[in-house]
Amino acid sequence: MFAVFKLSPVWRLLLMAVGAFLIYASWTLWVNYNLDPAAAFFSAWVYGLYSFSITLLLSVTNEIAAKKLNHGARALAMFITVQTGFMIGVSYLVNYLAGTPDIIKTIALGAILSIIFSTSYVLGLRQSKLH
Repeated sequence: MFAVFKLSPVWRLLLMAVGAFLIYASWTLWVNYNLDPAAAFFSAWVYGLYSFSITLLLSVTNEIAAKKLNHGARALAMFITVQTGFMIGVSYLVNYLAGTPDIIKTIALGAILSIIFSTSYVLGLRQSKLH
C-alpha cells in the first residue's frame, strides 16, 4: 500500500515521529506567530517535541493493535476513538502548560490528522501483512 510499510518497524516509528515534529512545530509557529512571536517559538518547540513523543506512542500502539485487535470495524473504531481522545486531552494540557496563545487552532490539525493517521496506519499494517 505505502512504501513506509516496507521499512522495519523501528524505522517506520522514527520516520513518522520526526515528520510529526517538523509538521506540528511548523504548524504551531504559523498559527500563533502573529499573536505572540516569543510564545509561538516556545510553543512550536514544545508542541514539536510533544508530537514526536505522542507519534511514537501512537505508532507503537497502532503496531500492537494491528496484531491484537479482532478484525471488526467496531473494535477498530473504538480503539481509534479512545486513542484520539487521549491524544486531544494530552495535547490540550501540554499546550495550556506551554502558554500557547491559540490552543484550539493549534491542536485541531493534530486531532484530525491523528484520526486519519491511526486508521490508515492500522489498516495499512493489516493489508501489508507486516504485523
